[in-house]
Amino acid sequence: MLTAAVLAAFLGAGQPQTVGNFLSGNSLLSSCEANASTDDGRAKIASCMGYVVGVTDAHVTIETIRLESGTYRRTLCIPEGVDAVQLVDVTTGFLRGHPEVRHNGASGLVIGALIDAFPCRPS
Repeated sequence: MLTAAVLAAFLGAGQPQTVGNFLSGNSLLSSCEANASTDDGRAKIASCMGYVVGVTDAHVTIETIRLESGTYRRTLCIPEGVDAVQLVDVTTGFLRGHPEVRHNGASGLVIGALIDAFPCRPS
């Protein structure tokens, strides 16, 4: 389910768009779904996986730093055992299911997809 909070997170609601996006959701999905039987396709798939894992790692690191301030709640709680392939599967499933937002920046869409799939539960 696409929640309003997740939608706002990856669309940057209320935030001025001062920094351009390096990659759109459309471009990321195209790389993730490339033909694995060609060298070019395998390179695109590897690029997709590296992108998704890198964005995820960066988000988790930023959340960890913010938690140290004591005024921040974690938004993404990836369960133990989730691997890079599953992160890509969640992301591509989200992108396929929401073509109306794929023109937006890929990094926000990755995080939105993962927060939607792996939200933190209130303790």
